Amino acid sequence: MGESIRNEKDANEATAEFMNFARAVKKDHLHSSISLDLSHIGLLISKELAMGNLKAICEEAGKMNQEVIISMEGTNRTDSILEVYKETLKTHKNLGITLQA
Repeated sequence: MGESIRNEKDANEATAEFMNFARAVKKDHLHSSISLDLSHIGLLISKELAMGNLKAICEEAGKMNQEVIISMEGTNRTDSILEVYKETLKTHKNLGITLQA
């Protein structure tokens, strides 16, 4: 769902939707986390774009006391995903990741 976005406009729109989701979950008093693929929010364009968008999502979700989970994608993206995760985790403790064996 939403993997492999290849333009910045779509990545930023997806980011805005994740942030809207976080607010809607809080407004409706639901308990939920956000799970996403980094390629949905810009990883295939640049790590910097994906990281900036991820930090924005984590910031908004954190205000709502929600966790953000990065889904692992194909093995060709593993190193980039782990780099973005480790860097973002330094400032956003509401971030988790799935790993595949």
